[in-house]
Amino acid sequence: MSTLEVNSIQPLSSGTTVTLGASGKTLSIPSGCTITNSGTATGFGGGKINQHVSSQFTSGSSTSSSGTFVDSPVTLNITPTASSSKILIMFNLTIYKTGGDNEIDVRILRDIGGTTTKTVETGSIATSNSNDHYDTLGVTTNDSPNTTSQITYTVQFRRTAGSGTVATSISDSKRAEMTLMEVLA
Repeated sequence: MSTLEVNSIQPLSSGTTVTLGASGKTLSIPSGCTITNSGTATGFGGGKINQHVSSQFTSGSSTSSSGTFVDSPVTLNITPTASSSKILIMFNLTIYKTGGDNEIDVRILRDIGGTTTKTVETGSIATSNSNDHYDTLGVTTNDSPNTTSQITYTVQFRRTAGSGTVATSISDSKRAEMTLMEVLA
């Protein structure tokens, strides 16, 4: 192996591009080495946000039964452009509860072509406040759906303990929102 030490590499006076390596070859950057870019970097693959969809929801849904998941109004569609893409999911949900102590479960379902294929994420809120009470739940997670078909993500909730009613997205000031981003592999 040979070592070339220089302070600057410039294209020929008749050209505008310097090519390092050849197709099918690998350029290795050793550990501890830093690459600094002061210009424009193009042509790098992976990790790019390819698309972004977002929505706010002000209509609500509620349940007073225990143990059964119900759909919240938070549902959003995205169609990945590559099956290797990941979907970054972010949502905020305001939950209102009445009555005594409550425990509330929340989950995100993935639906592809009318078939629920996976529970992507679950979470819960436990309240020890006996008064009517608002709580906000924020979740950020990612999914690997392995499809280029339209995907629908829906947030569901249920009361698992306590009494009273649990509701979501009560008004403009107590709303829910969801954002989906396709991240290229």
